[in-house]
Amino acid sequence: MKVSTLVDFFDRLYPFALAEDWDNVGLIVGDSKAEVTGVSFCLDVTHDVLDEAIEAGCNVIVTHHPVIFRSIKRLNSAELQGGLVAKAFQNGVSLIALHTNLDSAIGGLNDTLCE
Repeated sequence: MKVSTLVDFFDRLYPFALAEDWDNVGLIVGDSKAEVTGVSFCLDVTHDVLDEAIEAGCNVIVTHHPVIFRSIKRLNSAELQGGLVAKAFQNGVSLIALHTNLDSAIGGLNDTLCE
């Protein structure tokens, strides 16, 4: 399966259109044409999360909080955000964010918490 197919699957389950205007959801970093070798899930992308995914052979990380939230003024690998994006690209890892769309969708996070 291609990364784009996985992104489309998540868009059907948790429509990206439900995301708040200020949010950043969907494929944030990566190659939509890459074949998925494994998927890892997390709340926040960290260097440890990336290392674990890479070690496990996962080239997709689905995160609740997007690694890129607002406009980027610079990507410097010495800074946290730039370092995470650089490490993901260097290792062929795609980052997909499901944030407020997952919160708001029928059967999503808020529904699950209410149950």
